[in-house]
Amino acid sequence: AADLAGFQYCELLQEPIAASMAYGLSAKRTDGYWLVFDFGGGTTDFDFGYYRLPTAEEEDAGYEQVFEHFGAAGDRFLGGENLLENMAYLTFKHNLELCRKHKIAFSKPLDAEDFPGSDMFLEKTQAAQTNTLMLMAKLRPLWETGHYANTSGVEKMGLLPRDSHTKVECDLAIPVDALKVYLEKRIEEGVFNFLAAMHKAFTAEGTPPAHLVILLAGNASRSTLVLSFFGLIA
Repeated sequence: AADLAGFQYCELLQEPIAASMAYGLSAKRTDGYWLVFDFGGGTTDFDFGYYRLPTAEEEDAGYEQVFEHFGAAGDRFLGGENLLENMAYLTFKHNLELCRKHKIAFSKPLDAEDFPGSDMFLEKTQAAQTNTLMLMAKLRPLWETGHYANTSGVEKMGLLPRDSHTKVECDLAIPVDALKVYLEKRIEEGVFNFLAAMHKAFTAEGTPPAHLVILLAGNASRSTLVLSFFGLIA
């Protein structure tokens, strides 16, 4: 807790739980086990707990609702922006000959693997990071909607070479099908990690409950891939 300008700040809840309360968990007004899959831009957080109304003593103490927290986990590299960065990385790898010709460097996501000859292309320079960010912007609709409007399969972009501040016009081939496969596999892995963490949390608590409520939080949970893995769309 901390005092600031007459206000007292107390950190009582983890972010996923606080989000679940804000999103209307208490509006249900029923006891039950709640699971939070908080899929944001940077990471995905998992939280598990039991929601109930307060006892008489707790109500006298000022509590209107109680969330008994008994488990937390997460997938540190499953985030919307990290997925986009990996998509850009895969696209540049798909265009290595073009990058070699125009001396185009790009950056590597923290969870990505090197490739043979990667020293020639991977840099932490401003130019490399700018190239990656520009391509991420082009690929964002594919991640957010599942569709890529440019049916030609080629994206014309001005990219920065390592030895100049002047952009070079490049025709990047976009491996749309391979990027969709990557997204599907990576999100499936994240959902599997969530279910494994859930199983571990409930095993520690004893007999798994017969009924669970899963809250999908975070903007990235709007993805059709996420919704499909949780059985919300066909």
